[in-house]
Amino acid sequence: MTIAELISSLGRFPPDARVVIPHLHAGFNDVIGVREVPIHVGKPSDKAFGRGIHTDQRSIGDDAFVPDEVAVVIDWG
Repeated sequence: MTIAELISSLGRFPPDARVVIPHLHAGFNDVIGVREVPIHVGKPSDKAFGRGIHTDQRSIGDDAFVPDEVAVVIDWG
């Protein structure tokens, strides 16, 4: 994806939306798309999800996934 394509893709979303990327280990990958995803933002005291951002919509323990917001994911491949 080029800079122009990425800017055009991101322009479809609210300018104050959080932007996230899948967890990366090393190296580089091409950006292949941009999409919305509901997220839960974990807090240090959040026992069900722990710290970090979670997009899993299944139940974890006794607590169901409840999104805090909708984020924009930059997908890579």
